Amino acid sequence: MNNLQSQWSHIFTFEIPWVLLIVNFITISESVFFFCCILQFSHQPPNTTIITTNKPTHPHPTSADNKIDNIFQA
Repeated sequence: MNNLQSQWSHIFTFEIPWVLLIVNFITISESVFFFCCILQFSHQPPNTTIITTNKPTHPHPTSADNKIDNIFQA
């Protein structure tokens, strides 16, 4: 019985740290993922409002836009 007990103790001492590492990695990656999502959502609304407010006020291309177009055409 002692031999079997020592085998089980070896299995547990080798398995538990790996399980803890995997669980820690999953939680860290999830927190990073949520953090990135929060950053994206916090950046998204101002960008969309800027685009929607700029389009009606500048329907015609400005002279700078025309110059840029000419440079690309030449």
